Amino acid sequence: MNLALAQARAGTLARWRAILDVAFTAAVEARLKFKLSLEERHPADKAIWSHDNMHCTLVRPVVEPSDVFDEEALPGFEVRFDDGTQITAFKEELTDTDGRFAPMSEIVCRGFAAARDLGYAGPTHLLREAPIEHLSAFVEVTTRPAPEPQAQPAAEAITVARQELIDALAADQADSYISDIKGRHWLTARFIEGFVGFAQMSIQKLLQTAVDANIAERHESAVATLEAAIAVGGSHVTEVRETVLQFTVLHDDDHDLSDRKLGDLADECDLGAYIGGELKRVSTTPLTRAQAEHRATALGADATFFFPDNALRSEDEPSAGGTP
Repeated sequence: MNLALAQARAGTLARWRAILDVAFTAAVEARLKFKLSLEERHPADKAIWSHDNMHCTLVRPVVEPSDVFDEEALPGFEVRFDDGTQITAFKEELTDTDGRFAPMSEIVCRGFAAARDLGYAGPTHLLREAPIEHLSAFVEVTTRPAPEPQAQPAAEAITVARQELIDALAADQADSYISDIKGRHWLTARFIEGFVGFAQMSIQKLLQTAVDANIAERHESAVATLEAAIAVGGSHVTEVRETVLQFTVLHDDDHDLSDRKLGDLADECDLGAYIGGELKRVSTTPLTRAQAEHRATALGADATFFFPDNALRSEDEPSAGGTP
């Protein structure tokens, strides 16, 4: 193998890995719903089929062949259910519930499709055996911009839906006690804030109470909004946004650069050691409080910078470290 081909393969591999890293960073801990695609349910696969129709969290994309999966069967996506069970599922078995999985999975699947269109089992096979012209074609396809992630339920929509259920439950309770209009208004207010305290209920409890009171079907839209909010990891989307940026640098040394700070790289560009400075937004995602705390911890920081008033935490939003 000549030097030019070796360098082209190494460069393409590095670019493919960078593309995957950026895509996964934007989708880290995305919430999904698993729907088993196989009808047969063998006892040996109980860990898989026993979680059918359950919500789960993205752990990582599976793109490298192994003893478990040949490259022809990939890509897969490792997910973790709320009970801690982890499995590898396929794209068609996963429903995106917070709008962040779809762009990432599209990038991953695009890479596999590009490699297979060129006659390879997948990116790993291509990067090991492809000539330069195939490597260039692969890069051209995989560097196209990803689709924008869909928005999560807005904080205002969640607040309105929650209040709709609170009012409906209070009115339902008051109707069962009194028919006089004046007295009914007084009693409704008491149910909201006092006797039962619908306004103090968590969203999970509010939804269950609505089901028990047989009013959930009459408020289907509000119920759907609140269920979607819970599915993405919390009951309230905050003003905190996570923006993932991509900074492109051209350099002729063998430095990894992954341990360099953005400011240092910018200085190298200003000094002429590197060529670069192109800063591109990859994604922007609104976060619940629990998600914001988890992201801040991963960055070595504390999210209380955004939430100075701890009294505002709801029981639906435990801290990243567990139940307070």
